[in-house]
Amino acid sequence: MAPAGLSVSQFSILSLLQAYQSLKITSLAEMLSMERTTLVRALKPLQAAGWIVAGRADSGRAFDVTLSPSGDAKVAEAIPLWKSAQDAFEREVGQDRAVRIRDEILELNLGG
Repeated sequence: MAPAGLSVSQFSILSLLQAYQSLKITSLAEMLSMERTTLVRALKPLQAAGWIVAGRADSGRAFDVTLSPSGDAKVAEAIPLWKSAQDAFEREVGQDRAVRIRDEILELNLGG
C-alpha cells in the first residue's frame, strides 16, 4: 500500500466506502471493529487528502462519510498493490492455509 500512499487501514476504509457508497461513522466503525473516536481520528488525513467527504446527514446528528472521485481513483491505484500482497501471502503460507487464516480472522471479528 505504501506506493499508493496508504496504510492498510486507510485502504480498508476507502474500500468499504467504495463498496457501500455512503456510510454513517458508527456503521463504518462497526464494520472495521474500531471505536468511533478512533475512526474519526483515522478519517481526518483521508479527508485532508480529499479522498473522503464527511458531513451531517439530513437526519441531523449522525455523520455520513462518502468516497470522493479522487478517493475512488486512490482505491483503483491501490487494488493491484493489495492483490499483489495477497498473492505473496498465499505463496508464502500456501493457499489452503491462507484461506483458513482469513476464515479464522473473520470468525473472530464476527464474535464467533
